Amino acid sequence: ETGVHGARRMFGQLTVLVAVCVSQIPSDTQDDCQSAPKPVACFSALGERLLQAKRFKEAHVALFKAVQLEATAKNWEAFRKSYELEGVPEAMYIDMGTLQIRNSIEQNSPELLLDAKAQFERALQINPHSAEAHKHLYHVLETYLHNSQEALPHLLAAVSLDPNDAVIRYQLGTLYFAKSDFDHALEEFEAAAALQPNLAPAVSNRFYLRKRVCKWDNFEANLRDLEKLISKELSDQSNVSPSVHPYMAISYNIDWKLKLELARRMARRELQSAIDAGLHVLSHSPNLRKKHSRLRVGYISTDFRLKATAYLIQDMFRHHSRNEFQIFCFALTADDKSLWRTKISTQCENFIDLSKSSMKSIVSLIHDKYNIDILVDMDGYCNEGIRKTEILAVQPAPVQAHLLVYPGTMGADYIQYLVSDQYITPPSHYERYHEKLVVMPHSYFVNSHRFLSQSSQVQVGMNNLLDLSDRIVDGMVVNVLGERRTSHALPPTGLIFASFNSHYKLDPSIWTLWMALLRDVPNSILWLLRFPPESEIRLRKEAESRGVSTERIYFSNYIADPERNLLRLRFADIILDTFDYGAHTGCADALFAGVPVVTVSGPHFASRVCTGQLNVVGLSDLVAKSPQEYRQIAYSLATDSERRRRIREHLDSIRMTTALFDTARWVRNWERGLREMWANFLNESP
Repeated sequence: ETGVHGARRMFGQLTVLVAVCVSQIPSDTQDDCQSAPKPVACFSALGERLLQAKRFKEAHVALFKAVQLEATAKNWEAFRKSYELEGVPEAMYIDMGTLQIRNSIEQNSPELLLDAKAQFERALQINPHSAEAHKHLYHVLETYLHNSQEALPHLLAAVSLDPNDAVIRYQLGTLYFAKSDFDHALEEFEAAAALQPNLAPAVSNRFYLRKRVCKWDNFEANLRDLEKLISKELSDQSNVSPSVHPYMAISYNIDWKLKLELARRMARRELQSAIDAGLHVLSHSPNLRKKHSRLRVGYISTDFRLKATAYLIQDMFRHHSRNEFQIFCFALTADDKSLWRTKISTQCENFIDLSKSSMKSIVSLIHDKYNIDILVDMDGYCNEGIRKTEILAVQPAPVQAHLLVYPGTMGADYIQYLVSDQYITPPSHYERYHEKLVVMPHSYFVNSHRFLSQSSQVQVGMNNLLDLSDRIVDGMVVNVLGERRTSHALPPTGLIFASFNSHYKLDPSIWTLWMALLRDVPNSILWLLRFPPESEIRLRKEAESRGVSTERIYFSNYIADPERNLLRLRFADIILDTFDYGAHTGCADALFAGVPVVTVSGPHFASRVCTGQLNVVGLSDLVAKSPQEYRQIAYSLATDSERRRRIREHLDSIRMTTALFDTARWVRNWERGLREMWANFLNESP
């Protein structure tokens, strides 16, 4: 733009830039020019001297001061040419676009983002091969305008033009990761970490993704390096955004103190983010609290939809006592029309869809309109791309607790309680958790397995319950669907070890132990899910390197229908649990299907869930204290078909009576916990 109008518009946009950058000019020189008889001439001369010294950023500021004081064409032209002399005439528009992003944030003015986009586009018109312009255009499109489709070509162009920029390679990796293109994502994280070894997010994500796709070269050394990186980042008390996400760290064999501190930093970050977004922390006094005839309990989640959480809780809400409790479900995602969403929304007394509501309005609804007494979080640090975690950070309810989804401490002062059980959090582990613990009498793991078939696609038996009975046909086990082992491409004979955990829960030590079991037990196989598919080839190679034929490793696709999954599970003989992050829903599925699970009782929440479930169903003898004992238990079970038969009969016989699958009993116990939490608040005691 030219002329007075264009100049005025640019002055307004660059004012903050001067405020930010003016300190780059020595203060005495600034003062000299400000107090000089001819300040315009002084700033112009200063700008020229700085240009000759190739101190371009300082020159831009000095020349702009001259333009501010006297908006002549001559001064304007000198300012513009300062960018040309730097050799990057497009940089002026890049600076302007960057400034507009900052203005948009500070002034809460989204329309300025469109102007920032326009400035970056002008820069590209001047220099179509400007990597910096492409980078900035990608940034505003992806981060602020949420237009991934338009952003991607600019990111790819930036990488092509400047492949040695570690940050942009890392950003491309995150984009691939969001699209579940794990191989390409890992390639970019590897490149970014190689280009800039101290780029912590690249190093962190590289390790996580290597683990997820089972690329295990130098695994232990890389893990120890990552542990050092975490320690270094956490040593900076001002760092509220460590590069390792707490959820990633759950599956790492690192010191529990680091995991606790990562959660605490995340909690601080969420609180600061809430404050930055204009939310205010709310206070609650027992003396001023409005009394209700029933205790108001709200459950808030992104997973009231076709997700594992809904699968587990779909039958929970109908068991709440409506005489004592008024139950609310706050859904943060839109109705996906799934059977689980429908079941939850019809069973819950008050189901509110907040998927289109702002954080401020959600906080207001919880606090002011519905006056919730206890808010139960069912996301934790999962689902971060959707999750509005700042909601809990401002304490919209006087008592807040976390249940079920995130298997670890939240590290937050605004989450007062974590729901657990005696097996997951024995007293010796209490110090590992920031919250007070609600210790359930049997298992913390609420589920709806008894009543799954009410939403089943599978033909059910009497009383509308899933028929898991088998029959023998031609010497082979056949289920109610007429399926047998070979229906799932499994061998007709031989023992089947299985693990349906995600592959990021695996590591070389677990795999080595499993391969030893296959070598010890002739004619046995290992049955896994393609979870993700990218790791299948690598796992086969890892088996071969340990002396096990790849023909003994079987992979199946994930089955979304839970009833069909349970029926398929019964073809397994023994489920092998993972160590640092074990099976949770998968363990409950296996036990409900009548299949024994062998586990190691680990040092933290995520590694002890299976321990709790096995204790509740009377199979504590399948819980090992060490990997060596785990191998002995698995081998003993694999070579004793009579014992396996007795265990299956035991699990089949208690399926409808054990506390593990008794949803109504679980809710009654949970309601006692809710009463105690509320009484503690009223009495202002822990």
